[in-house]
Amino acid sequence: MVKFVGNADIAGRILKYYVFGNRKTGYWVRICSGEEVSEHFFSRNLSETFALAEQLRRCTVFPFNLSEIIEDIAIS
Repeated sequence: MVKFVGNADIAGRILKYYVFGNRKTGYWVRICSGEEVSEHFFSRNLSETFALAEQLRRCTVFPFNLSEIIEDIAIS
């Protein structure tokens, strides 16, 4: 399953946010900007992962920051 969460446009750069995965292996967040793509596992809970992806979209998180942000969330 791959679900598109939405776009963010900052200074002409389009960021695309996705949630993908399944119940067995868990759910991941993907951020794409041109050819730059970053993916990171977040949770086995689909609704939590969608909520995170939406929050990342609202805050316009770039692919290169995704791992740091998810690791910070996991620590807190």
